[in-house]
Amino acid sequence: RTGFQIPADGVFALGTENLKTQEAGLTGESKELRKNRLHPLLMKGTNVVSGEGLMVAVAVGERTEWGQLMAKLTDKRGLTPLQDRLKRLGAQIGWAGIVLAVVLFLVLVIYWAIDDRTDGVNRILGFFI
Repeated sequence: RTGFQIPADGVFALGTENLKTQEAGLTGESKELRKNRLHPLLMKGTNVVSGEGLMVAVAVGERTEWGQLMAKLTDKRGLTPLQDRLKRLGAQIGWAGIVLAVVLFLVLVIYWAIDDRTDGVNRILGFFI
């Protein structure tokens, strides 16, 4: 119908003789194209300008011309040098935090054992067991 966007690539099956689509979004061609049995290809992402009809879908999703075009436009680059350095810096900060936490734990356990005048080793073992 007029105003609809075609949802899949397909072949014109039946409809009015004045079925026209605008494929500017896909091909860049601003001229309205007549679709009938002689020119049957309907492509996803194009708009119906006039008329109405039925089509048989032959491709959907990434298999359409529109989907293949969008797949070519995706950015498949790796990390930038700044992103790479920030990733390494984050890992280094994480490891430094873990080491600092372990050292602080050991210092506090030793301080607790020394500060307590009773039998420190047995008290520490009793605490953990």
